[in-house]
Amino acid sequence: MSDVFISYSRRDIDFVRHLFDQLTARNREPWADWQDIPATADWLAEIYNGIEAANTFLFVISPDSVASEICTLEIEHAVKHNKRLVPVVWKDAKSVHEVMSVHNWVFLRGEDNFEANFELLIDALDTDLDYVKEHTRLLTRAIEWGQNDRSRGLALSRQELQVAESWLTLGFSTDPKPTDLHSEYLAFSRTAVDRLQRLVILSVSVALVLMLGLAIFAFYQRNQANVERRQAQETARISTSRALAAFALAEMETDPELSLLLATKSIRIMYEANETVLPLSNTVLRQSLVKSRVRLILEGHEDNVNSAAYSADGQRIVTASGDKTTKVWDAKTGTELMTLLGHGDGVTSAA
Repeated sequence: MSDVFISYSRRDIDFVRHLFDQLTARNREPWADWQDIPATADWLAEIYNGIEAANTFLFVISPDSVASEICTLEIEHAVKHNKRLVPVVWKDAKSVHEVMSVHNWVFLRGEDNFEANFELLIDALDTDLDYVKEHTRLLTRAIEWGQNDRSRGLALSRQELQVAESWLTLGFSTDPKPTDLHSEYLAFSRTAVDRLQRLVILSVSVALVLMLGLAIFAFYQRNQANVERRQAQETARISTSRALAAFALAEMETDPELSLLLATKSIRIMYEANETVLPLSNTVLRQSLVKSRVRLILEGHEDNVNSAAYSADGQRIVTASGDKTTKVWDAKTGTELMTLLGHGDGVTSAA
């Protein structure tokens, strides 16, 4: 992936090399094809790949580039994928491609102030940079997906999809706009994620049915003899605990909070019966705690929280907020115990 693809006529190569070096000196990653060879299929595919993987398409305007068929093909490929377009005028020219006419031109002609106008180019490249980078990243993923018969294995994960859908919403009001391929790829990924979630729910349902069957079996065995009853109950508990631990392990990467609940249940099933814990359950619970992003939610402040600290015994938490208050909380339950009022401005620290 590069910052900017440079489209130009080979007759302007001296200027383009200078521009390339200036961009590199400003920690940008330009992409330019220095070969003056016929437009073979393999070469053109490489050019197209360079355009697709670049955040910005920069077109060097001159009489030669405007007349170049290759430059026209490059422009049309960039337009096809809704790349951000930045026209740079090296030499005045007529009949510039119509899509370039609607964008602000950066003038770097011999008579122009190169340093000042080059800063305008840098500003154009940096505008909405995070959004544009995501546009490029998702585009290359979508193209790869399309070239591989829309394989389900290339769909976005659930976490990636959440980020991508937020980006797609932002794209309705930001340039460059998402392409149809973007939308198709995200829709496909949503279907794949939902299908996987349904499979997980189905698996849990099957496990619950199996658990119910084991419970019925244990009930029947209990009526046979006390010893057999205890053995059956112990077997059922171990099986259930292992099943929950296995499901918790499977969900650890995709949903650590669900994994934490399953692992906790797995341990409770065994511990409440005979104060033993399966090694697998203990290991999965520890890993789930590390993966989990949620510890305790303290809700009540009406502005940013600027400071938080535990009491020496770990039983209380004090927080300071921009809402001009300090609050004391129960560190185990998250219950609000006290609000200290009186500050005339936001409180920056509390201990």
